[in-house]
Parts: sequence; structure tokens; C-alpha cells
Amino acid sequence: MAWDRGGMAIWSVYGALLMCTLGADQGLYQESLRLHLFRIKSMCWSMEGYQLWMACETLDRSEVMELPTATSELLQLQFVKSTLTVNPCATNHEHLFLQGEDKLFINTGDLVMKQQWKDANMNRPLRESIAGSNTSSPQKPSRQSNILVGNKQWLVIQIPITYLGSNWPIRYAAIDRTGFCIAVAGRCGLAHYAMFTRKWKLFGNETQEKDMVVTGGLTWWRDFIICACYNLNENRDELRMYPRASNLDNAFAYSCKVPSQILLLNLFRDMLVVFCADCHIALYSIERRDANPNPSASLTLLQEISLASYIPHAVTVISVTLTSLRTETASSKQTSSRREAESLIVNVAGRLLMLQRDRSMTSGKENGDIRKREKMLPFCAPVVLASCVENMWSSSRSSPDKVHLSEALWLGCGAAGMKVWLPLFPRNDEKRHSFLSKRIMLPFQLNIYPLAVLFEDAVVLGAANDTMKYDFQDCSSPSALDSTPTRLFPFNVVDRTTQVYLHHIVRELLRRNLGSHALQIAKSCRSLPYFSHVLELLLHQVLEEEATASEPIPDPLLPRIVDFIREFPEFLQTIVHCARKTEIALWSYLFASAGNPKDLFEQCLQSGSLETASSYLIILQNLEPAAISRQHATLLLDASLDKGKWELAKDLVRFLRAIGNEDPESPPRTPVNPINAPMYPLPPPPQDGPFPGFAFGSQARPVRSYSMGENLAGVRERGSAMERERERHHSVQATSTMNKKTTTLKHLEETAEHFFIDVILQRHARKLLSAGRLRELGSFAAHLNFELIGWLQKERCRAARVDDFVTSLHTLHRDFQWPMPVIALSQVLSRSNSGERSRSSSYDALEVGVNGMTLSDISEGPNRLRPNGMYASPSLRSSMDLLCDELRQEALDSRQFNSNQKGDNGSTAATETSEMSASIVADDSELTLDDSMWNLANLDELEALSQELACRGPPHCETQLRYLLHVMMEAGCLEWAMLISLVLRDSMGVTRVVNTASLTDMPIDVVGRMREGLSYLELWADTECPGYKPFLLVIRGQAEVLTGIVDIQGSPQVTPIPTPESSLTSADFHALGFHGNSSDKEDPESEEQKSVVETDLPQDGGQCALS
Repeated sequence: MAWDRGGMAIWSVYGALLMCTLGADQGLYQESLRLHLFRIKSMCWSMEGYQLWMACETLDRSEVMELPTATSELLQLQFVKSTLTVNPCATNHEHLFLQGEDKLFINTGDLVMKQQWKDANMNRPLRESIAGSNTSSPQKPSRQSNILVGNKQWLVIQIPITYLGSNWPIRYAAIDRTGFCIAVAGRCGLAHYAMFTRKWKLFGNETQEKDMVVTGGLTWWRDFIICACYNLNENRDELRMYPRASNLDNAFAYSCKVPSQILLLNLFRDMLVVFCADCHIALYSIERRDANPNPSASLTLLQEISLASYIPHAVTVISVTLTSLRTETASSKQTSSRREAESLIVNVAGRLLMLQRDRSMTSGKENGDIRKREKMLPFCAPVVLASCVENMWSSSRSSPDKVHLSEALWLGCGAAGMKVWLPLFPRNDEKRHSFLSKRIMLPFQLNIYPLAVLFEDAVVLGAANDTMKYDFQDCSSPSALDSTPTRLFPFNVVDRTTQVYLHHIVRELLRRNLGSHALQIAKSCRSLPYFSHVLELLLHQVLEEEATASEPIPDPLLPRIVDFIREFPEFLQTIVHCARKTEIALWSYLFASAGNPKDLFEQCLQSGSLETASSYLIILQNLEPAAISRQHATLLLDASLDKGKWELAKDLVRFLRAIGNEDPESPPRTPVNPINAPMYPLPPPPQDGPFPGFAFGSQARPVRSYSMGENLAGVRERGSAMERERERHHSVQATSTMNKKTTTLKHLEETAEHFFIDVILQRHARKLLSAGRLRELGSFAAHLNFELIGWLQKERCRAARVDDFVTSLHTLHRDFQWPMPVIALSQVLSRSNSGERSRSSSYDALEVGVNGMTLSDISEGPNRLRPNGMYASPSLRSSMDLLCDELRQEALDSRQFNSNQKGDNGSTAATETSEMSASIVADDSELTLDDSMWNLANLDELEALSQELACRGPPHCETQLRYLLHVMMEAGCLEWAMLISLVLRDSMGVTRVVNTASLTDMPIDVVGRMREGLSYLELWADTECPGYKPFLLVIRGQAEVLTGIVDIQGSPQVTPIPTPESSLTSADFHALGFHGNSSDKEDPESEEQKSVVETDLPQDGGQCALS
């Protein structure tokens, strides 16, 4: 339609707006429209509706023209249309598929998951994969995935010019169920395209192409093309089936003669529905015949139904669909197990008629082929389901998880939006009554024009015009006299649109008090990634409508919506997200149904949803006093610190500091001036002079000189004025002093608030350090900008104290994923001769572990690590020299002794030794070495290097450990520095620790604990972890230095761990609203003891490395 004063719009048949040039997004310049009036005098559609021809007139009203001049021009607009408008077959309903006069548009999102499924079935022939995709087998993954909903890309397929040259324009197009095969039909013949080969197939014989005209549409059945055509050579209407794998030739086709012209055809599983011009519907059964090398198929007529008494003319029939829907719905279990053809749905000029099978003629006592007899059952008289229907969608597959959505009938009704004919399945424990509704028609509005329905994803797909603005020369300028309607008309591109419909269904069911069915549908869609967004849309729309209603609502829907969302774990998140996206004025109406925000905040803390609880803080800040929000923020900060959510804790610290600076309870920053008060600031009074307020008052009135004859009354008046001015100045000074005191108190209060925040952080840092969780302590300091070194200097004799070196060492290995050191089996060669056992007694003692476990069991255990490419540090080389030198000499003597032996014993022993060495090297390294490298010296070095690499942790953990070592040395926490050096096996680090202890004023109890700790570690290494023994032998000299320091300064006295005391009491915390968790009030020593108990040593003493 076009308006007389300019502009045009396009609507669908039943009033859905498709395009309007008067919209704000059409890219037209307002000044150009004012100067150049754009009017359409006449317009018409071209063949097949791909172009719109318009006779336009432009009236030029520019100032340079004395009189308006009219310019006429002929315009042509290009259009694409949905394939459902001309070929409403079942396969086209499952894809977003548009056709133009020379190209096709397919939404590529529908092919992503299918391509993955195709790649997973490459072991099967492609013909079988496509053939099986259209069957009803439930194990075939033919449904679309919900990850495809957000894909907006179009795949544009150009139709070959060799076919368009003589058969333009395209009349019919069809896509198969998998989305990989496409067929088109123009003026004559047909052609098909395969996505996987990217090739078109045309008729090899052009005469066969010219002798066939597709008149009733075409569709895909497995890997066959079914078309309703007219045979020009024999002057008859036919049904033809062409196999996709064979050449496009009549020799491979199956043809079936029909009595009259076919107008529409459709598929339901293996049944073909044909509507003819004589108002008859024919049902055919399709059967595939696998014949090598070319497969074939055949059609068998099952039944004919006459619609002559129900429709005015055959041309008024828009679509004919065979479905499994019926008015009497069975239970969900029966529906999911069996789906047969139950009804015919016919769209007659927008009126939807439903013809169901008459099962009253069947008898349960009859025997025979019941399934075949059901296909021959007659149909009852039609019933009208809806009117003004433009499109219809139904699923031929049933999903056991989403039975309600897959068994529903979806209708596109133009301006009336969409309607869904939803089944109401009874619950298992509910008795079915005959007077209850079996189905219900639910209407709802959409913001898009629907073209495809994803049943299991609860999404409607559509297409819209996306306007592209383009820059031409300014039409308002005098040089733009040649402006034409082409320059004024917008440029549009096709954009894919998406909208979720699940919340509309749930809302309509709740409005009709069908909450149990709404709950069933919603629970079946819990797996959708946007399910939480659906709940937010449901709550937001109802809240906006009811909270802004001009009249009172007697039966509000919002309480039922809130109670419905409460059934899901996303309830707390949905409420706060909806509140954050709405106006503050609506919060009171929302929380009147949802509950107090403080209670919802506490529920978030109890459930561990800390991120959701942080969103409630914004709500509390706007609805509650500052003390309440500060209190809840403190609780959340404690919980986030305990859970290790450092980013959230950092935001909460910034939030707490901001609350003190912007207190809602404090007076507003802009003072409210009283009536008749000056709006400008008054100057401050001077502090010098006998009368401080005199000069201030003299600014308003100049001082006059009086003579000696002046009367006393005037003097008294001036004196009283001076007294009043002095009192006013004193009152101003008092007010200024009170303001200063108030500001000072407020500043002290803010300082105390910041101090309490630091106390909370220090308390958590003390808890981490007492438990030995250094890695969490480092992350805590890094994320929260915590001054770690200065704090550790204060805590080095309290929380930084280490009483159990063995447990703390285990904790470091576990937290930093650092393996325990082990001794390689190749360093301890077995002796086969009894003469060598006496010489290698000390070596054999190292071979036996705790509880009879040998070192071979330890080295080949599950905790042994492979080399990871790191370099061998010189510290380990020095630690292994003591053992390697002794073993090298003994091995040389053993080789010489074995070479002099005669007999089978000596040769067997030498062979076993060489085979063991070769197997060990093969296990430790996968490199191929030359024979020249297999000497004893190189072997020892390679084995030492391999063992060093196997006993080291990840590189990033080593970086963290070395950083913490530097921090501990700077802070003077020598006990932890000693332990970190032991984990890294850094002998130079141990030396620095000992030198610091000897050269600084270090407490004697710290040195004594380090000495005792090294002694316990030696005993532990002797009994449980021999891998630490070599390094402990290397640093034994440093342990003796610590012993000397203790002997010189005297034996340390065992003193209890001092507990940090604060001058602030708990009453001070409660005064400003800071409340921590009860678990945080425990003594640090008890926390340390608790961590020691939890990280007790394993019972199996032979296990050296931690899992």
C-alpha cells in the first residue's frame, strides 16, 4: 500500500507488517523528504512475485525553483520469499529457507551440527546416511541443537546460468531434512544441489527437461526427489521420483499417472499426500527398493478422500498436512512410543480444518494386519481449529523429553501473532476425567514474522529487512537538482531474527490456572542454555504490565509468577537480575511478592551463590540504610574470602570503602537554602580588631562620623546594633565550630571504617598463614593489593611460626603440585655375586625402604613423573655428587669383576645388569641415543638429569615459590624461607637463611625451631622419603651452624604463640555495622592445629610422592 503524500508499506495477507518506508530506521533524510515529495502513482507485482514495479513521481520544492516541478520514474524492488508460500512441504518447515529469482538463502546455523553428525558417520556410505536421516528411528540425531539459535549467517547458493537461461524464474524449491540437498524447479524440468559436493546436477538430455513442467511442487523423501509434474510429451499429470545418487534422467525415475492436475503435495514419514484439482486427496505409501547399482522406489495408493463438500474451490486450499495430532490426547508415555497418521489438516483460505480418522469402526477382536488397516480408516467430518492462519508447523518426530512442545500445533496468524494448540497430558497419579480439556489454544504476540519453529529449542526463527544507510550528495543543496526517487529509497538486506516463545506459553498457562502443565513444560526445558533468560523475560513482562497499570488489578499474576520461579534453582538470580533491569520505582511492587531483599541475600549466602549475593547489595544500598548494606557487604566479604573468590572480594572492598564516603543517611551535599536566605556565599569574618564582627557588618552600611552634639539616643541605637552584630558573629563561630567537629568525627568514622576493612583482611591472611596455605596467601595479596611484606614482619613470631616442619613441607608440596624427590633405580644396581654383597652393604641399605618397599617400587610407582624439559640446577648436581661418585666407583669394580668371571653365572649376571640399565633408560627417556653415548659417565649424568627433571613441578609453580622465598626473606620469616628452599632444593637459599639468622637480631626460639625442624626432617627422610636424604646431607653443615648459634645464645624456651590483640572491641565493629562470620572468631592457634590434623601424614610410609 502507498500513501498519497508519500511512503509505502507491505503487509502479509492477514495484517503482519513486513516493511514500511516511513519508519525511523529506513535511512531516509528528513530534509530530502520535505524538499522532494516521493509519491507512488501505481504499482504491480511481477511474475512469481520476485519484483515490485512502481510508477513514482517526485515533487521538487526546493527554493531555487519558482514553481514545484514533478519528475516521474519507474522503480523496481527485488524481493525474496519463503518457500512455504508456494511449496509448503514438511521438509521446508524445518529450515529457514528463502528463495529468489536466481539464488537461494539458507541459514547456515542449521548445518553446523549436521556437518558434525556427517563427519561422525563417514564410515557409512553417504547414500545410507542421507537415507537414514529421514526415518523415524529415535537413535538418529536428526534434531537441531540449541547452539545454532544465535547463528545469523546466510549461505547464498547461486543457481547455475545454464539452467536459468531457459527456465527462469524459479518457481519451486525444496530442501531435505538434513539440510544438505536442495532441489529447484523453474519453467521446465528441475535441478538439484548437494552441499557436500558443491555441485549441481541437471538433465543430461535437454529434451527430457523441456518435456516436464513441475505444477504441484516437489519434496525430498530420503535420497529421492518427488515432484508433481505435467508430461508435455504424453499430455498427462504424473508423480515422479528421481534418485539423488544417479544421473538426472528419466531412465532412473519412477513415474505414476494421476487422474487430474496435482496442486499440492506433502509427506508424513513414508506416506505421500497429494491434493488434486478435483478436490480429492490421495494417500500413497512409499517403498524403497535397493537395487545395485541404482536404487529405486515405488508408490502404492492407499486411500482417497473427497473435500468437495467442505471447500468452495480447489484454488482456495493453501496447504494439506498429514499429522499425528488428535483432539483426544493419550498419556505422554503412549505418545512418545507411537506416532501414526491420525488427522488431515487443511488450510482453506485461512480457515484451518481438521479431519480425524474415525476409529469407531475398528474392533479389538479382529485379527490381521492392524497397522495396515489403520492406514485405511476413513476420516470424520472436519472441525475448524482457527481462522486467519497464514502458516502452520507441526513436528513429525516425537521427543520423549519435550512431549508437550513436539506434540503441539503452531500457527502463524498475521497481525494476531502466533497460536499454539498445546496438549494437556495428565499426570501419572491423576485420574483422567472426560469433562477436562485435552488441548488448549494459547495466543501470544511476537516481534518477528515467523518462518520456522524449533520445537525442542523453544525458539521461533524469522527474517526481516535490515536497512543500510548510504551517503549520496546532499539533496537539499542547489546542485542536487537531479535527485531521483532511487536516491531517496532505502537499501535493505535480509537479516535473520530470533525470539524465544517459552515464557509466553508459561504465562498463558499460569493465567488460566494450569500451573502444573506449565511446570512440566518448564522442567523439560531446563537443559536449554538460555532457560534463566526465559524466566527473566517472564518476570519482567508481568512486572512492567502490572506495576504500571492505571487501574487496580483484582487478580494479579505476579505472585503466581514468583511462586512458579521459586520452583527452580535460578530463583534468586532471576529476581535480582530482573530488579537490576527495571526502574527503582517498581522494586517495592516486585519485592512485595518476592520477599525481603535481606532474606534473599541470606539465602544466597547459605546456598553459596556469592555472585548473586553481590547483586543484591546494590538493591540493599538503594532500599536500606547504609549501616544495613555495610553489614551485609561485610558478611559477603568474609564468605568470598573463605571461598577464595578474590575478584569478588576486591570489588567488595571497594564497595565498602565507597559506602563510607557516600552515606545516604548524611545530609545532602547541596544544602537546602531557607526562605529569604542569600544564594551567594558570605565572606568569612576577620579575626583581628577589637570588634571582630564590626568590619563584617560595615560592608552593608558605611560608617558615619558624629559630632559632639549628637544625642544619646542615637548612640544607644548604634550600641545596640553593635551588640546584635557581635552576638551574630558569635553564633556564626559556634556553628562553624560545630561543623568542624562534625567533619572531624565523620573523618574519624571513615578512618575507622577503613581500619576495620584492613582488620578483616589481616584476619583472613592470618588464617591462611597459620594453616600453611602460602599459595592462597599469595593469590590473596596479589588480587587485593595487600601489603604482604609489612604484615609478615609483624607476624613472623606469631602466625608465621612453624611448629611442624614435616606437615608444613607436605602442605607446600600439595598446594604447589610439587612432587616428592625419589631416587632412580639405576643409581642402585643389584649385585648378583655373593662376594660383592659385603662391599656394597651401605648401598644395599639404601635400596630397602620402609615396610619392605624397595626403591624400584617407589621409582616405578604411579606418582613418578616424566621429564618435562626443564634444566637441571647445579644445586641438585652438588647434592647427588656424594652418592654418584661412590656408585660410579663400585660399578667400575663390578664391571671388571664380572668380566673376569667364567661360566654361565657371570655371563647371566652381566646380561641381566645390561638389560636392566637399558630398560631404565628406555623408561626415563624416549630419545634415541648413539652407541658412543652409552658409557658409564654419560649414563650417570643423564640419569641424574632425568631424575632432576622428574622431581620438579610446573614452571609457574616454581616461579611462585621463588617469589614467596624472596618475600619471606624480606619479611624475616626464616622458617618458611627454609621450607621453601627445601622444596626447591636450593642449597644457596638455605645458606642465605642461615646467614640471615646468624647476622641479624633473630629471636633464639626461631633459630631453635629451624634446628629442631631440620632434625625431624632427617628422621622423616630416613624412614619415609629417602629422596630428600641426599639434599639434607648437603645442607647438614648449615644445620650445624644453627646448632652453634643456639649453643652460643642459650637454649630457647618454649613460649606459647602470642595472640594478636586489637584495641577495638566487638562493640566497635557492631557500631559501624561490620559483622563477620562466627567461624572467623576462632583463635589462630586453633586454626593452625586444625590444619595440622587435617593434613596428617599418610599411613603408608613408603609412599614418597604426594598424589
